[in-house]
Amino acid sequence: RRRRRAQTAQHVGKGKGKGYTPSPTKSPTAAPTPKPEVDCTNAADNDSFKFEMVNFPGEMRSCDWLLFNVLSKQDRIDRYCGKNDVAANCSISCGICDPPTPPPTKAPTASPTMTP
Repeated sequence: RRRRRAQTAQHVGKGKGKGYTPSPTKSPTAAPTPKPEVDCTNAADNDSFKFEMVNFPGEMRSCDWLLFNVLSKQDRIDRYCGKNDVAANCSISCGICDPPTPPPTKAPTASPTMTP
């Protein structure tokens, strides 16, 4: 039967097993930003709005780009929709506001009609 050695200061932070304590980062990390406040009364994505990509300065993208790639969708929303200008102009693509509901259809008729 093996005996477990007591964990000492030199073992803390080594590996990811029980008792793992992560090392602090070298530089401060950004504090989480609160979800932007957006008025959803007349929500719609602004078709003329463009925003700059984080890793490619000078490259501009539209709201549609946020949802274009299913595999990247959540990462894009997390990265860009925390910015107030993107959230305000892409409120539907960012998932902040629900898309407008289409108007209800006409009531059904008692008998079939020739035209819809």
